[in-house]
Amino acid sequence: MECDILAGERGPSFTDVSQISNWKVLHIRFVAGTSESSHSQTIDTRMTTTSSSPVKFQSTSKRHPEPSKVPASVPLSSLLNIGKLIVPRNDIVTVVVEEFNLQEKAWLPPLEVKVSLENEPFSSGSFRDAYRASVISGLPGKEKYVLKKFKKDQINGIEQLFDTIEAHTRKMVQMNALARNLALKMSLNVPKEFGDTFTYNKVYFGKLNGEEVTLERYLEGKFVKHINNTGDIYTSLGDELGMKCEAFVHYTYQSTDRQLMVVDIQGVGLDLCDPEIASHTLKDDKDNSIFFCTVIQQFRAEYCGISHESLVFYIKHEPLGEFVYKENTSDEWDIHGMPRETIV
Repeated sequence: MECDILAGERGPSFTDVSQISNWKVLHIRFVAGTSESSHSQTIDTRMTTTSSSPVKFQSTSKRHPEPSKVPASVPLSSLLNIGKLIVPRNDIVTVVVEEFNLQEKAWLPPLEVKVSLENEPFSSGSFRDAYRASVISGLPGKEKYVLKKFKKDQINGIEQLFDTIEAHTRKMVQMNALARNLALKMSLNVPKEFGDTFTYNKVYFGKLNGEEVTLERYLEGKFVKHINNTGDIYTSLGDELGMKCEAFVHYTYQSTDRQLMVVDIQGVGLDLCDPEIASHTLKDDKDNSIFFCTVIQQFRAEYCGISHESLVFYIKHEPLGEFVYKENTSDEWDIHGMPRETIV
C-alpha cells in the first residue's frame, strides 16, 4: 500500500516535502503499490521541484487481527486491590492414607495421595473443620473429596476421653466401615416396597504434616441431620426419608442382636456420613479402652414392639403417627422400651 500527499482535498499531489507548508492538516490518498515503487519505504528527499511524480509513502505497519475475546469488566475497587498480595486458595499437599478392612479387622498398607486442598474450610462442626479437596494422584477417579481435621481448641478435650487423636480418628474410620457394612446388609434384606436404602462412603484415615485427618468423597447437595446421637429426631412427622432413617436405626439394633445401634444419621439424601455407634457397653472391662462413642441407653429412638420385617414393609404405607412409643420403666433394656416420650 502507498500513500499520496495532496495540496488540497482534490489535489494536486505534492512532489517534494519542501512544498508542504501546513503540517497540521495533511490530505492523504492511499493508492495500490506498483512493482517499481514497492521497494520505497521513505520519502526521497533528493527529488526536485521539476519532478513530475507525486510524493509516495509505503506503509510499513501490519494490520493486527481483531481480538477474539472482550476483556472482562473489572470494578475500579478490584483494580486497586490488585496491588495487594492475593494469597492462593489451594495448596498441593501429600496425605498418607490408610484404609480399614472390616472383614480382616486390619489396616491396609499406607499409600501417598496428592491432593489440591483449599486453604479455608467450607464447613465446620463441633469438633472438626471440613476442607474441599481434589485428588491429583493416589486414588482412582476424578471425584471431589473432603478432608476433615480436628479444631485446635478441641484437641485437649478429645485426648482426655480417647487418649490420643490418632486412636480416636482411627476408631471413627472403623465405625464408618461398620455402619457402611450394616447399610449394605439392609439394602440386601429389605423388601422392594421399601425402595432405595442408604449408603456410606469409604473413609480413609490420613496424616497431613503430622496431623491426623480423614479423607472421603464429597457429598454434593443439601446436608441434613435427621437423628442425632442422643435420639433427637429433626425430620417432620411423616417424612419418608426421616422414617427410613429411623427404620435404619431400628435395623442396625435388631440385626446385631440388640448389641449395637448406628446413630447420628446425617448426610445428603440417601448418602450418609459421620455415623456414631451406640453399644450396651462403653468400655472394655479388661483394659478400660473405649469401644464406641456412646451407649444405647443414652440413645432414644426405637419402635416399640414392632419387628424389623413389619417395620420396613409397613413404613411405605402408613404415617409415622400410627406407631406408638412408650416410656421404658424396667431396668432391663430391650426392644419393648427404648426411652422416648409417647407419640400417638
